Amino acid sequence: QQKMGRRMKRYGRLLMKYEEDLDDKKYVYHYLFKTELTETMIVNEILLYDEELKEAYEYTRELLTYYRQRNYTEFYNLIKEGTKSTRKLFRQKFNIFIKYAKSIKIAFQVEYSNGVIEGINRKIKLLNRMSYGFKYFTYLRTRVFLVQEKLFKQS
Repeated sequence: QQKMGRRMKRYGRLLMKYEEDLDDKKYVYHYLFKTELTETMIVNEILLYDEELKEAYEYTRELLTYYRQRNYTEFYNLIKEGTKSTRKLFRQKFNIFIKYAKSIKIAFQVEYSNGVIEGINRKIKLLNRMSYGFKYFTYLRTRVFLVQEKLFKQS
């Protein structure tokens, strides 16, 4: 029991990795397992501890696959199936998905990225740090607009 808890705590992050990103060739010695294992073998070992964890992991992987393929119908069918699950926690989570189904469908159809906005916010924060000596806010504001214009002209 205690050994399982330590293994889960240390290697639980591997459950969140994409299956394609898990290393299945490189054997590394792991102290908690007292042997050389690959990341894929560790995940399989951890999934043997609890049937509910394994079920949730497989369900999540399937949802992620449909999301990456942008296959909304299969994604939604899997969610509907999840609401019929006997596990209360699953039902609650999948009901949230059904509640926001319209928004999720739009997210599948539209390629959207906050990258540009996040980049602008980062530049403004950087200017704020550097501009501690600006006497007036209008000077700072002018500086931000000058930098933004320079950014957009380069693109």
